[in-house]
This record gives sequence, structure tokens and C-alpha cells, in this order.
Amino acid sequence: MVGLSTHYFPLTVASVESVADAFDVQRVANQATEAGAAWFVFTLQHQNWLMMAPNGTFDRFVGHGDRTPERDVTLELFRALDAKGIKLLLYVNLYMSAGPAVTQAMGGWPPSDQLVDRMAAVYREFSIRYGDKVAGWWVDGAGMPHYRNSPHRERWFAKIAGALRAGNPNAVVAISPALEVGRYSVDSDFTAGESNDLKPIPAGRWLDGAQWHLWTYLGGWWGSNGKRFSDQELGKYLVLVTSRGGAITLDVGTWGVVRDGLKGDTVAASEGGRIDPEQIAQIKRVREQHRLRSPSLSEPVPACP
Repeated sequence: MVGLSTHYFPLTVASVESVADAFDVQRVANQATEAGAAWFVFTLQHQNWLMMAPNGTFDRFVGHGDRTPERDVTLELFRALDAKGIKLLLYVNLYMSAGPAVTQAMGGWPPSDQLVDRMAAVYREFSIRYGDKVAGWWVDGAGMPHYRNSPHRERWFAKIAGALRAGNPNAVVAISPALEVGRYSVDSDFTAGESNDLKPIPAGRWLDGAQWHLWTYLGGWWGSNGKRFSDQELGKYLVLVTSRGGAITLDVGTWGVVRDGLKGDTVAASEGGRIDPEQIAQIKRVREQHRLRSPSLSEPVPACP
């Protein structure tokens, strides 16, 4: 099975409302349908803790609502995707790079029980609000040394996963170790396998009891436009992964920029708030050339992811 994702979120406090307003949920849902996506992973909150939906709990912790928009992009996106039979998963990040004031208001850094408790409270509000509208969660930032090397690691992850499942006990969760494919936590239902290439190969559907899953980007970087794989290269890999029961999420560009790697120059390429049409066209070609089956609306998508 193949899904899509995008890294689209505000980069500054001043842009919170404008970035949220610019996201074209109906266009994105139409494009995801055209690509044959079974699910879509949407960035709700990245490590800068600027969000794509309102959250009163977070506003109370930090003392203002400057970092959360009025528009609930997540809820609107669910409605658009649900009408197409596409499941919604949400991305959150456990790292704090929000500046000293917000970081201290949330419990400080490195991670502590207070920080994890407050993160969990923020996520619980989202989870209860969305309920079974959200089929799963991707938890990034958990591979930071402060988490990885902590004796409290699994206890903290259990608290986060519990909060994320508060509104939907059947939601699947992936806790990411970053650039490796493996079941990083006992609370991971599918592997949060980030990769910069198409080299990891599943031996079968399951890896240590979790659904084998890989996440990579189509452009030059996460959220970037462009195509770094040929149709043949991408198609061959998708067939290999899915034929063995694996799942893959392809990150597409919605910033409207081209970027080559983490430190590459960012160059404007198209209008933001929608998916790069060339990427959608490539996925569609590859799916048709290799007869990759797209799930019908009457056929449930496998539980993981």
C-alpha cells in the first residue's frame, strides 16, 4: 500500500494564519486521489511548535494563542479526504525548538516528566477532538539523544501514545527513531522508517510485530517540489516493497519550492498550499505502468498504517 504525506507548516509566528489559510484542502484531496493514495500524513505540529489547528491547552500553557491558527485545517482536510476514501494520519514532533519562552512554559529542555505531561495534554486535546477521524499518528523527534538514551524513554513514549489514542483507541502510532527502519518503541504499530533513499527492503509485512513501513521524499528534500527518482527506479521499488507486504509513504511538495538537501538553496517553483503536479503525475504514471492497485472505496485500508 502507498500513501502520501507533506511537510507543510508555519515557519514564523507571523505566518501562522496565512500559512493555514493558504492550504487548499480540496485540491490536495483531489490530487491524493489522482495519485491513488490510501492515506495522507499531514503535519499538525513540527518542532517549532507552530500549529495547523487551534489548541486551547497549548494556548493556556504558553499564555497566548499566537502559535495556533483560527482555521482548523486538519478537520477540513479530513472531510475532503474522507469523501475520497483516503485515511488521515497526523504528524507531531517531540522536539522543542520553539524559543526559550515557549520551551520553558512547556517544561523546559531536555525532556522531563513535566514536558512530556504537557505535550501529552496538548495531543490529548487534538485526539479527543478528532476522534476516529484520525486513523493514525507519526511521532517524530523521538530519536533525539535526550529521548533515545533516557531510562524514562518507554514510559514517556507510552504517555504520548496514550494521549494520541485517547480519541480513537484503534489509531495506529509510529514513534520515529529518525533515519532507520525498525520498531523503535513497544508503542509503535508500524515502523517509522525514515530514509533518504530507496534501499531498505522488507523481508515481509511484519518487523518485530509492527507493520513494515518506509517514509521518504520525492523531491530534493522533505516538502520540496521536483523528482529525484526516475519512473523506472521509483516503480521498481514500490513493486518490491508492496509485493512483500510493506507499506511506503511518499512525501510530496506543498511549499511551492525546490530544495536540494537540508542545506540546499530554496527556490520558488510554484504556488504553495497544494501538491506539486509533476509529482502527482509521476506517481500516477508509475502506478499505471506497474499496475499498482489503488484501494477501492469499499475496500478497507489495512490497519497499519
